[in-house]
Amino acid sequence: MKLISILMPVYNVKEYIGEAIESILNQTYKNFELIIIDDASSDGTTLMIESYAKKDSRIIHLKNQKNEKIVSSLNKGLDRAKGDYICRMDGDDISELDRLEKKIDYMERNPEIDILGCSVYTINQNGKELGKNTLLEDFKTIKKTIKYSSPILHIWMAKKEVYDTVGKYRNISYVEDYDFLLRSIKHGFILSNLEDYYGYRVRIREGNTQSTAGIYQRKAHRYCYDLYLKEKTGEDLFSESKFKKAIESTEKEIKKYMTSSDFLLRAIAEKNKIKKMYLLTRAYCSSSEQRKYLNRRILYRLKT
Repeated sequence: MKLISILMPVYNVKEYIGEAIESILNQTYKNFELIIIDDASSDGTTLMIESYAKKDSRIIHLKNQKNEKIVSSLNKGLDRAKGDYICRMDGDDISELDRLEKKIDYMERNPEIDILGCSVYTINQNGKELGKNTLLEDFKTIKKTIKYSSPILHIWMAKKEVYDTVGKYRNISYVEDYDFLLRSIKHGFILSNLEDYYGYRVRIREGNTQSTAGIYQRKAHRYCYDLYLKEKTGEDLFSESKFKKAIESTEKEIKKYMTSSDFLLRAIAEKNKIKKMYLLTRAYCSSSEQRKYLNRRILYRLKT
């Protein structure tokens, strides 16, 4: 059985990490190492990780002495990874128990696939299902639509050779995963999803990337794609100063975006179609940056 290295960067997720860890430890595929990179948590997360690590030798617990953010944590995890495949997991999400088995089986049967994602459910902080996100399998469609939306969520499984070739994650905050996928395509790697398999539950809550990155993430997406168009295979034109300038936002922009995001989250949870459309319209009109994002989503749907 091939070894899978699972990278789990965490920061202050005491309420959720137990469920996240157990959803990995109870996988039907057993040959894995779970590398948890604790980014100087201060809420009791560290103690919970230690208690699980004492019970299961497959857990490798790395601790940052200070908060270094996700890119540094991921790259530390990569340095320790020994697996034939690299997989991702967040400390506040939930994996279906056959997720590893489904993915590695598909990749072993389809050796041309280098990075494999899957469709996902979205849940709220209490675990209630909000909706689902169906991600496409066809690589031609993925390449055609990658401008508008990341084609694979960060919880993919990838061959170790992809990281050996592409390198580590670059310090492009909010879109380091999207950037890695673009660079992978530049190097000729093939991306896909298990389109009809919803093997992961993404938790949307106050305090995680979906709710805090906001307007910066939208602007970072555009910067990242522009960089992809400029770079040739193997080139690294990333500039931290140019990136910071590209995502600068005024207080007024941020306030409008937060108002818009509130309408959007309410629309996602709303079951009544008329109320849902009303909330979506308010979200669309409240922020120009949100409007650009929603336009990208519309174009993505039209092209798929």
